[in-house]
Amino acid sequence: MTSTHLVGSTGTDAAPVTFIGTDVGTRNATSTGQVPGPASIADSYADLLRPLTARQRKGVIARLSVGYFEGWRPSRNEVSELVAQELRRGDPGRP
Repeated sequence: MTSTHLVGSTGTDAAPVTFIGTDVGTRNATSTGQVPGPASIADSYADLLRPLTARQRKGVIARLSVGYFEGWRPSRNEVSELVAQELRRGDPGRP
């Protein structure tokens, strides 16, 4: 079985990813009819990440992912501080 799902924090800037031999059709569709993608480390921080650009958000999610595999489990306050740091730095790709 081959399935294509969007992977990303918002679904709007996500790239399609194909899963081969994976039964992903067992998840329930949302009220909009879309099947949710795989769980993300950033799911519980979506409200904190909202003010960031897509580029900044992906950078913070990458930092969270690396930290997770190194044993770091950030509090909401720590994630909030990361977001504030990114906002202070700005996005060089932003017009």
